[in-house]
Amino acid sequence: MFKVNIYIETDGNDKRNRYRTYMAIVEFITPKGRNETRDVNGTEKTTGNGINLLALNAALSILTKPCEATVYMDCPYVTENIRYKEIYKWYYNGWKTIQDKPIANHEEWEKVIRFMEKHKLAFAAVNTHSYKNRMQYDIKKLKGQGMEWQQQEIGR
Repeated sequence: MFKVNIYIETDGNDKRNRYRTYMAIVEFITPKGRNETRDVNGTEKTTGNGINLLALNAALSILTKPCEATVYMDCPYVTENIRYKEIYKWYYNGWKTIQDKPIANHEEWEKVIRFMEKHKLAFAAVNTHSYKNRMQYDIKKLKGQGMEWQQQEIGR
């Protein structure tokens, strides 16, 4: 099975609903033995968990054939709920918690489940990786480019 590494960085994991930016790098080795990467990024108004889910789904959407993906991201809420299969409990319970409360970002969780039908995901604990500095720099640059648009949206 084809192997890839996915590196995800965001501009925060707190619970506030505000404009957030993510960057993901998908790294793989071509059949000819070359190391290749594909980048994806975006800015959305969401929570810290929401932006991590968006980043994960954006990175997984790049993959065109089944693979084993090791995901490097610093969001225990997302990684643990996938690793311990909580998302399937939510799915079978109509996207509600045990306390019958709706699951936030259930559309993004549904996408994760669909990607997991095709790909095998593993999560690595990450404090640092070879792309971290570059990704953090790119996130700051992206946020700087989008600030005028974000301020207009907030002012509405």
